Amino acid sequence: MSDTHVHLQSRLAVPLIGSELEEPNWFAIHTMARHEKRVDSQLKDKRATTFLPLLQQVHRWSDRRTTVQVPLFSCYVFVRIVPTVEKRIRILQTPGVLGFVGSERQGTPIPDE
Repeated sequence: MSDTHVHLQSRLAVPLIGSELEEPNWFAIHTMARHEKRVDSQLKDKRATTFLPLLQQVHRWSDRRTTVQVPLFSCYVFVRIVPTVEKRIRILQTPGVLGFVGSERQGTPIPDE
């Protein structure tokens, strides 16, 4: 039994994957419909770097016209993070966030270009 205990201690001393030494990457976040601006604001409050491209559109009603800003990509916000477990969980706990876009909802890094 002591051999198992020693083995576990030696495994814990190994640096974890996703450490702070990694470079930050852009990830697409899937949001609830019409929650893009709210999610963007909440992520900025959490000190995350975000990108939400907006378009100006004129909406017309029978009695008036209004210029509004709408997301270029409906239901998506982009965030730049170092992909650690803690940071992913922090993003996923944001109200309005449905998940990361990518394989198995882990998120696929988007090249800077």
